[in-house]
Amino acid sequence: NGAALKHASDELRADKEVVVEAVKQNGLAIEFASHQLREDKSVVIEAVKQNCQALQLASDRLRNDRDIVLEKVKQIGLYLPRVSDTLRNDRDIMLEAVKHDGLDLERASTHLRRDKCIVLEAVKQNGLALQHAGHPLRDDKQIVWEAVKQNGLAIRFAGFLVQADKDLLLLATRSCKATDVLLPLLNPMAEAIWEKHGLSEAIYWPIAVYGERAPIVSVVLSQGVNETGERAVFNCDA
Repeated sequence: NGAALKHASDELRADKEVVVEAVKQNGLAIEFASHQLREDKSVVIEAVKQNCQALQLASDRLRNDRDIVLEKVKQIGLYLPRVSDTLRNDRDIMLEAVKHDGLDLERASTHLRRDKCIVLEAVKQNGLALQHAGHPLRDDKQIVWEAVKQNGLAIRFAGFLVQADKDLLLLATRSCKATDVLLPLLNPMAEAIWEKHGLSEAIYWPIAVYGERAPIVSVVLSQGVNETGERAVFNCDA
């Protein structure tokens, strides 16, 4: 029982072999190790592997050690309050972090938010992470597709040209109400028209009213949306 280290003699608490065996059973037992062993990177790594919370019991120096932090991030993601800015800008750490919580992409450096691999992992975990992606990647159809597949509402964060892509719009409305998907994409005048008159009458308004968002409206109206804003039966050849 690793917790038994609490009752061990000072000599045993300073014995690396004994402490390693203890933390392999109970990572939190590192609290009772000697100060020297709490400064030992190999011991702390073993403790964190067993219980990620053990990192808080390590020395101040090791709490921001890259290898140890990476071990913890692999388990629970990015624990933001205790991670230095340098480590938040570390590619490997951020890649592991967004696999746990895609919205952690917001904490990445500008450079890493333009890293396609990191952004792709982020939107696969949470499509809404697209809002934190670098602008060039918001126009990347592969990334937007993965984001929308995970959460249809993510299309509102895509680049303008990608938002008007017929296939992406249809994908988005498979999991969300058409109104939820579309209204955020429209200009204020068009949104007011839709809210006041309903979707069934929207087709009678001149496309010019929708301004630069007309392509989006045209695509969706051509596919058909019912009065409640639910997705109607789509005719993909329309």
